[in-house]
Amino acid sequence: SVLVTGIEPVRERPDPSERHAIRAKYRSGPSDIVLVNVARLYPEKAQGLLLDCFAEIVRSRRQTKLWLMGVGPLESALKERVGTYRGTPPD
Repeated sequence: SVLVTGIEPVRERPDPSERHAIRAKYRSGPSDIVLVNVARLYPEKAQGLLLDCFAEIVRSRRQTKLWLMGVGPLESALKERVGTYRGTPPD
């Protein structure tokens, strides 16, 4: 089945300087592997499970980053959880 989001996907790649700026904004280097989750931050989206799975990935691939992009009632809890994985306060 198809779920229509109402958002047209971008078919063009940003130029290298724009790509570098976007990665730098989210603390990712040019050689990092970046996984992106764009969704509402609600329980049914299971970002908590995604974080648990990602914790396993990053143990063997330190240059891998996960960007969670969205808003919702779980935002604070997810930020706190990320901080516990990184051993740092949430930002």
